Amino acid sequence: MASAPPASRPRWDHVPEPVRDAVESRQGAPVGGIDYPGGGFTPGIAARLTFADGTRVFVKGITLDDPTARHYEVEAAVGPYLPHTVAPALLWSIRTAGWLLNGYEDLPGTMPALSPTSRDLLPRVVHPLPAAAGRLVGGPGWRGRGARGQGVVMSERRDRRRLHARARALGIPVEQVDRRAAPRHRPVRPLPEPAWPRTELPDRDDTRVTTQPVRSASPAFCCPITHDRQVLDGGTVMLLTRHTAGCPVWSAR
Repeated sequence: MASAPPASRPRWDHVPEPVRDAVESRQGAPVGGIDYPGGGFTPGIAARLTFADGTRVFVKGITLDDPTARHYEVEAAVGPYLPHTVAPALLWSIRTAGWLLNGYEDLPGTMPALSPTSRDLLPRVVHPLPAAAGRLVGGPGWRGRGARGQGVVMSERRDRRRLHARARALGIPVEQVDRRAAPRHRPVRPLPEPAWPRTELPDRDDTRVTTQPVRSASPAFCCPITHDRQVLDGGTVMLLTRHTAGCPVWSAR
């Protein structure tokens, strides 16, 4: 923690007074101390506020006209449903005077180093992910799909966009569109078998080239030609068409 925020972030006293008053009114005590953490990816304020009654709250906030304000709005909407074993508890969200502030439970911790050789990567980032994923299943808005209950309900906005897109494609009013979801997967016909006979692929340790004539002396407009297939190491297949030495077409080139 630092006594001053990074240059890209505002100080607490730069937040409008009506917004600061709303926070103190919500907490029921005036702010007695302020610390600023480092890091972060948005230009809003991030501060640890210590109130006169001894409680501490981590506050994130930004002006509503900032392009990144939608990220704070998503956090305010999702925060109440996250289990406390996965994320800090969202204590309150205040929207006033053109600002949005989210107050979180203040928890001790440090920012993990994410470099490929960091000792924090596995124990603090990778290993907790499966446990967190298991605790996030079955929240509000969840719709089971299949035996494992996977899938989430699409937002109403996305459903409306798709509904109108189908109406435009069909050239009919949106009220006449079948609202049942279209199948996600269509049956795929298997590809036909190749005309040439199958050849056993060489062993991976074998670097030899296998050559097998497929058709010999097949009739052609210029001369009898021979089609060969070569299977190289690793399974690469080369198809070769050989003309005779006296081919009138190739002899003239």
